[in-house]
Amino acid sequence: MPGRLQLCDIWKVRRAQFLLIVATVAAFALIFTANAPAAEPKRVLLVQSFGSAATPFTARLVAFETELIAKMGDRVDLDEVSLDMARYADRDIQEAIVNYLQKRQAKWQPDLVVPIGSSATIFVANYRDRLFPETPILYVVDRRLLPPGALEKNAAYVGQEIDLPGLLEDMLQVAPATKNIAVIVGATPLEHYWQEAFQKAAEPLAGRINFTYYSDLSFDQMKERASTLPPDSYIIFLLLVRDAAGVTLNSDEALQRLHAVAHAPINSIFDHQLGLGIVGGRLYQSEGVGKEAADVAIRILHGEPASSIPPRLFERLPARYDWRELQRWKINEKLLPPGSTVLFREPTVWDRYRAWIIAGLSICILQALLITGLLANLVKRRRAERSLTESEGRFQTMADAAPVLIWVSGEDKLPTYFNKAWLEFTGRSMEQELGNGWKEGVHPDDLAKISQTYRPAVDAREPFVMQYRLKNSDGEYRWITDQGVPRYGPRGNFRGYVGACVDITDLLKKDATLRQFEERVALAAEAAQHGVWELDTVTNELWVSDKARIYLRPGW
Repeated sequence: MPGRLQLCDIWKVRRAQFLLIVATVAAFALIFTANAPAAEPKRVLLVQSFGSAATPFTARLVAFETELIAKMGDRVDLDEVSLDMARYADRDIQEAIVNYLQKRQAKWQPDLVVPIGSSATIFVANYRDRLFPETPILYVVDRRLLPPGALEKNAAYVGQEIDLPGLLEDMLQVAPATKNIAVIVGATPLEHYWQEAFQKAAEPLAGRINFTYYSDLSFDQMKERASTLPPDSYIIFLLLVRDAAGVTLNSDEALQRLHAVAHAPINSIFDHQLGLGIVGGRLYQSEGVGKEAADVAIRILHGEPASSIPPRLFERLPARYDWRELQRWKINEKLLPPGSTVLFREPTVWDRYRAWIIAGLSICILQALLITGLLANLVKRRRAERSLTESEGRFQTMADAAPVLIWVSGEDKLPTYFNKAWLEFTGRSMEQELGNGWKEGVHPDDLAKISQTYRPAVDAREPFVMQYRLKNSDGEYRWITDQGVPRYGPRGNFRGYVGACVDITDLLKKDATLRQFEERVALAAEAAQHGVWELDTVTNELWVSDKARIYLRPGW
């Protein structure tokens, strides 16, 4: 029994010593961790195929960068290299790029390489052993252009597989009478590949439709041919980066220029081109691929093996069409696939002129309350549309139509705008009135009173009403009443004041005449009551106790 107690005591001592050592190591670890420098940002190399010429690839690249930076911030260091395959597809040029990348990697070694597009994918796959033997790769490309075995060694994939027969099906769905299809395609090796792929997809339709390929033409020749197409024709904008004349083109800009002269409807592959002149259909997304690639890149940068991430293949989007193109080419909406979405419909009269109608009614009914009503209307519109900010142009147009004098000042209290009615009243230009220029038309005796009212109200952000004399275009000083209210931006920030003025000179004169007449009548009544009066028969004036006189009209 004593021996057993002794062993127990020894175990307790050793256990205490062990816990003390663990605590000491943990404390030192915390100290060193607190004093350790921040982790280096992860380095990502983006390899582009064509620079900014091929906009589908550019859209993916921009979406990738935006999403990656939004989620990682300073923890990622992005760099880009463009192969510019539209101009330089020679193997000698590629070898020069390899040498360039080898030299720069001596100082900047990427943690992840992301080739965007087929040319960049093929380049990275061909030269991976020389450039990135151990670096994970994230391929973003059409699936059929991914080299064999590319995903076997520390690589992941995000992309699409373009369904060319489905593209033709969408075109013939809305234009079943089509007899001629002109294919817009460029002259680079990649564009030749897509032309061959399209020709294969079009083989079942060869006896029914005549296909013409423009890969051997300059872009000006393409436009000329497109402008003279026969009836029942269709244009497919497949891929255009460089024409047969060796001119590099921006795909989206080329599409818009082609649309301006085309004598037939146009269709393409990617959703970001809907609105640039294509009819539409089941299109492929560009930005969605870029965002998904960014999410996969983050997983890899956080340590997840690239080869363990399943390939992500994007399908076509639901059918969407441009209403303007349907109208232009007289395509019946009944021909669209069930569930199709039609965009860019022409707004109704109410949708287009709602603000003008409301503003006009407010001017007619409220006048002096125009500005308050206008601001309230703008607030309602912001709440309803959720994305509009204050429209200065529309405000000025409505203000110029108002029958009252309107001014707007900024945060510095100086006026920044006067409406047409104000300028016509003063006979001065906008440049003359801005800043403190408008005070030149104020009666000198009223300047101090204006400052005493305006400045304290602005400092307190409170409405105000003041009266002063303002010189009109004839040089006459007219009394006006000026009502101002503060205005605020979409986030509630103070932007300045807006005011409305009305000429009250005639009203003041009528009030003065009425008061004078009432005083004289009262005196006449007093004279009649007390008999203290005297009539001047020469001037027809009635004298009352030497205090006042009343002019008597003939017949009184």
